[in-house]
Amino acid sequence: MPNEGAKKQKILIFEDDQMLRSMYETKFTLEGFIVTGYDNPSEDPVSIILKEQPAVIVSGVTMPILNGFDAAKLYKADPRTNDIPLIFLTNLGQHEDVEQGMSLGATAYFVKANHLPIEVINKVREILGLPIPPEKPIPPAGEAWHGQSVQDMVESAPKKLSWWQRLFGK
Repeated sequence: MPNEGAKKQKILIFEDDQMLRSMYETKFTLEGFIVTGYDNPSEDPVSIILKEQPAVIVSGVTMPILNGFDAAKLYKADPRTNDIPLIFLTNLGQHEDVEQGMSLGATAYFVKANHLPIEVINKVREILGLPIPPEKPIPPAGEAWHGQSVQDMVESAPKKLSWWQRLFGK
């Protein structure tokens, strides 16, 4: 269920990987946020930020035209945009990269391969002071799940025969 407080919060995503940007746009939208995505902050990220008025910026680092670190230097130096929280979401995970990102004023730094989208979304919720919904655990085998117990689902699932059962019969 989308977070009610998220409905008025806009997230700006700078990510050159179209599939990844689309996935994060979808995830944030499903959680109730307003989302705008750009494949690059271009040469003037300040004008994009002023136009979009985001509550949080989620940015990649390695991008054509202007990388995320250089873009952050520009909008963190501008008093009109420097207080907008920034989250770096990148594959650059070396200690030096993380230090550089945080020294540029990032609130958080996520390595894409090490974090699930919900972790990034929950960090945005935390930054904005929105409640973080509890995780939905998978129920134990004896409990009902979508009207059917997990045990019943396992038992009613089609059985895949091993190669020797298919060759020689049961």
